[in-house]
Amino acid sequence: MIDDTICSKCKVNPRSASRSKLCFDCRKIQRIQKRQERQRRENKHYLDARAQFQKSATTIEAENIRQRTRLRRKRLRVPLKMEALRAYGGEFCISCGEARLECLELDHIWQNGAEDRRSIEKTTGVKGFNMYIYLKRKGWPPGFRVLCSSCNKSAFRNSGVPRVRQVHPDFDEKKAPTFPINMPNYYV
Repeated sequence: MIDDTICSKCKVNPRSASRSKLCFDCRKIQRIQKRQERQRRENKHYLDARAQFQKSATTIEAENIRQRTRLRRKRLRVPLKMEALRAYGGEFCISCGEARLECLELDHIWQNGAEDRRSIEKTTGVKGFNMYIYLKRKGWPPGFRVLCSSCNKSAFRNSGVPRVRQVHPDFDEKKAPTFPINMPNYYV
C-alpha cells in the first residue's frame, strides 16, 4: 500500500502540503534546479547573441583594417613605382612612348624574368609589388627596362625584341584626336 503522506521523491520526509507530492526540502531543490535551468537557457541565448555580435564586430573591424591597409599601400605604391620607372629609363615606354602609369611595367632585358622572380622569391620571399622595394634596397641593379604591357608581351613573344610603333600610311597626325593632358589618375 502506498503512503500518500510521504514525499514521492525522497520517500522519507512527509509531504509539505496536501496538494504537493514533495517534501519541503525536495521542493526547494526542485525550485533551485528549475531556476538554474532557466538561467542556463537565458545565459545561452545571451552568450550566443554576444558571440554573434563579437563575430560581426570582429569581421567589420577586420574589413576596416583591410581597407585602411589597401589605401595606405596604394598611396605608397605610386611614388615607389614612379621611382623605379625613373631609375630604369623614365616614365614612358622606351619602345612606343606610352606614358600612362597603369600601362608601364619593368621588363627583364635578358628575358630571364620567370627564373629571376623564382630565385628571388625562394631566397627572400619577395613577390609582387614588393619587388620594387627589393630592387630599391639593392640599389636598382641593371637588367631591367621600362616597357608598356603591350610591348612587354611583344618582347616576350619575339625573343626580347619589343614591338615598334607602326603607323598606318593613311594616318594623318594633324587630324588625330588629341587627349587632354590631365588624364584621370586612377592610382591616387
